[in-house]
Amino acid sequence: TIEIDGKTYEIQLCIADAKSDKVESANCATRVIEQDKVCAIIGPSNSGTNMAMAEIVREAKVPTIASTATNPLVTAGNPYYFTACFTNNVHAIAMSEFAYNKGYRKIAIVKEITTEAAVDCANRFIENFKKLTGDPNCIVCEVGYNVDDQDYNAQIVALMQNKFDAVFAPNTAANLAMMMKQAETMGLDTIWLGIDSCEVAQFLEIGGSALINKVFFTSFFDNAVSQTAVTDTLFAEYAKRYNDTIAAHTAMAFDAY
Repeated sequence: TIEIDGKTYEIQLCIADAKSDKVESANCATRVIEQDKVCAIIGPSNSGTNMAMAEIVREAKVPTIASTATNPLVTAGNPYYFTACFTNNVHAIAMSEFAYNKGYRKIAIVKEITTEAAVDCANRFIENFKKLTGDPNCIVCEVGYNVDDQDYNAQIVALMQNKFDAVFAPNTAANLAMMMKQAETMGLDTIWLGIDSCEVAQFLEIGGSALINKVFFTSFFDNAVSQTAVTDTLFAEYAKRYNDTIAAHTAMAFDAY
């Protein structure tokens, strides 16, 4: 139950497992709208699965919010779709400005070509970095991989054939950590620029010493800073229940709810 303006409302949650799959996400949206008669939806975490649901919820006029879908196309032209997080036009712009202000003028790009959000973020970074530098050749190379890949030998070899100041890699924490660890082993010594999700413990656990003084990233949320009284409660209750600090993706899910 929740209370708003002195009135109490009963909230019933209907759970549907989208399995991080676009087709299943669309099926889940149809099912909870038509069978469960929901009045609102909290969507999956990534951009592609939310985009697969967009037309369904727009036609049904069911308000839907995604917790960590960063591709602006998720909400574009859809008055019923919202996001709780910063989108790529914030992450990419912030990181491109950071790179420029650090004095970097040549950047290599490594991106998950199977992930809509990663491709969109890379494109927005490239566009803004070219504007900042005034150099149409400031991006020296673009290297792609699949999200399920674990061996990045070919990508690192491709990077090592170029000269650059840093690598922009809008990848998941696990992918970026594995890539940086392999790059260290292969002798690629460079700065890496990441985006959301890299604040999780898994990033440090996988990357280890390869991350030290080698990576900068943006994030949705800083668990070292409490913004409101609600944030205080979230920190305390999460620590009590899980004996851990809360990750940004969990905080965004809380915000969405």
